[in-house]
Amino acid sequence: TEVFLPPHYVVSNVTKTNNGLAIKTEGGKRISVSVSSHYEYSSDSYLALPLIAYTSLEEYIYYAVTPDTNITGLMNRVLLVGGYDNTTVTVTPTEDVDVSTVINQDGYLLADQSYTFSINRLQTILLESKFPLTGTKVVTSKPITFLSGHQCAVVPESGGSCDFAIEQFPPTINWGKTFIFPMLSSRTGGSYFTLMAAEGNTVADLWCSLITNNANISHQLILTNAGEYKSLEIAPDDVVCSITADKPVLVSVLGTSENADENNGDPLLFMIPPVEQYSTNISYTIINEHFNSSFVNLVVTGDYNDILMDDITLSSQWSPILASNLTADN
Repeated sequence: TEVFLPPHYVVSNVTKTNNGLAIKTEGGKRISVSVSSHYEYSSDSYLALPLIAYTSLEEYIYYAVTPDTNITGLMNRVLLVGGYDNTTVTVTPTEDVDVSTVINQDGYLLADQSYTFSINRLQTILLESKFPLTGTKVVTSKPITFLSGHQCAVVPESGGSCDFAIEQFPPTINWGKTFIFPMLSSRTGGSYFTLMAAEGNTVADLWCSLITNNANISHQLILTNAGEYKSLEIAPDDVVCSITADKPVLVSVLGTSENADENNGDPLLFMIPPVEQYSTNISYTIINEHFNSSFVNLVVTGDYNDILMDDITLSSQWSPILASNLTADN
């Protein structure tokens, strides 16, 4: 079912503080919800994550990921949506950010300073900065919906075209230790990925395999502090990478602008799910309007001959992934 949301739900600036929207099923049935901002020349989507309250958890920790881009007049953004009334929130931004005067009468928060306030269910708090906000930390007493991205990112900054980028990121309790991610199909210039640590002294091993000639690379990443991150460019598009970490991490991928290679496509931001959270039954939707081609990346932990798409066995070229017992196709 497709639902069009009227423009008044859009949190277009920091003054929009009551724009939250809740979706709830009756009878405990499960659904999947994806959200898309879709225009002919600028679009991105994210999977809406369920609001889960853990009885044994006293605080929820979130970290922002935004493109490393600085464009005059366009903002990096972090959006908080309250899930429960009387939720205590502490924000520590990595850069000076503009906020609603409801939160701070000065209308801004200073970099590396912590600010504590309270929000209610469906209340929306937008943080904006012209500088990247990756690593901005938000600690809450109850779960919230946490999104970050950019109004119109250019990746890299010399890439030319810009595009809207957004993703919903979970609290650190839902991060993982093992990740597999094929690069974006058709993007020969490669993509960027960001790895962020939930805890200090995290060690992560990166392995990448070039499918065409089986060339392999490996790299160890050491993250000393919680919220510390590393961003790397991986190219070209037929690379499949895996990450194993000794402590929970978050992995996200950022696509490049159209002029970054000879193919069409603009920046997009998405999170890589950890292998620990893989499912045996997945449903997804594709937006056909304005797009000529769509791609699906599959990573399989078992026998790929058992994979069915619309009840039909896939006839694809599967490739083993270095340092794992998994196979991938894109």
